[in-house]
Amino acid sequence: MDFKHDKRLTQRNIRKGILSHDEHKQHLASLPDLKDDALKVEAQLEDTYGKEDELPKEEEV
Repeated sequence: MDFKHDKRLTQRNIRKGILSHDEHKQHLASLPDLKDDALKVEAQLEDTYGKEDELPKEEEV
């Protein structure tokens, strides 16, 4: 697995000198455009707490 270009680690790798900004830009430019392969997804979200319920307070979490 290529952790050097892992999106979750990119900023850390740049800070540590493992990856340069130029390398990162080149990597992104080399990725194929897959927008035509994407599927449209429709979703409806429901309020899981209901209108009368409150979100838990931070100290209760």
